[in-house]
Amino acid sequence: MVVPATESGILHVYREGLRPTDIRMLESLDSGTQLHSVRVGSLATSVVRSSGMIINHDVTAAFYLHDIAKSVPPFRELACSPNVFTREEEAVMRWHPVVGHKLLLHKGMPNEAARLVRWHHEKYNGTGYPDGLKGEEIPLLVAVLTAADVFDAMVDNHRGYRKPCDLETALRRLKALGGTELNPTAVEMVLNTFPLWGSNGYTDLLKLENNSF
Repeated sequence: MVVPATESGILHVYREGLRPTDIRMLESLDSGTQLHSVRVGSLATSVVRSSGMIINHDVTAAFYLHDIAKSVPPFRELACSPNVFTREEEAVMRWHPVVGHKLLLHKGMPNEAARLVRWHHEKYNGTGYPDGLKGEEIPLLVAVLTAADVFDAMVDNHRGYRKPCDLETALRRLKALGGTELNPTAVEMVLNTFPLWGSNGYTDLLKLENNSF
């Protein structure tokens, strides 16, 4: 199943793929992070489903809630900052996957799904955080989430400290990261999904505002 890249399609996934408690957590994020989370969750869900993989509600929720720690201090304030992080702020922000993992475990999410949140900043070449996993130590579902997250960060137009890339440039950069920072299989899965969305697919997502879903 390919998630339709239309406002109504995103609305469908947003409501059908998440429980009310998940939606409330998502809505606790600031507007920019919430929109980013909806795009990343939609893309990651579309990628795994179009590849024939079956995922449950908890995995879908983890995709959408990968940045849930940014709903609480000090990560919320940092996420809303229009400035490039200082070294100290970057060091603090590196803890958000750990805190997000703990928040979801506390909410009752099974660790098999919640660990996607903990590991979504791990890198294929071992340079990521918090656990320094590398290669096949990183589950494929995590690798897909990471690839979707990296791609959306490139095109996100709610990050005041840098200009977004156009989609073609972002896709080229994503492809170049396959085999280094990103799992090449996961990158290929993301790239193969884009033609199924149509020429304006992700552009439609980037135009969404919070009141659209």
